[in-house]
Amino acid sequence: MSTTEPKTVPEWRAYVGKLDGEELRKQALAANSTQFVQMLQDEGYEAGDIHEILVSFAKRMAAVGQRLPTDGYLDFTRLA
Repeated sequence: MSTTEPKTVPEWRAYVGKLDGEELRKQALAANSTQFVQMLQDEGYEAGDIHEILVSFAKRMAAVGQRLPTDGYLDFTRLA
């Protein structure tokens, strides 16, 4: 993630909304992992918030025409 990580769900949505191309793919693949989910849990995010953040990645990828990953923590095709 970036050096100034988002701290709220709206900040995450704004962050993801600015990503594009290879950087979006790289960040989305990193986010779609148990390590990322665990990091968010450790930071105090609730399950619904984590789901919303992951959905933001999936929807952004779909919006810019990127192939959605089906492996990882979640199948992004089911989120977009």
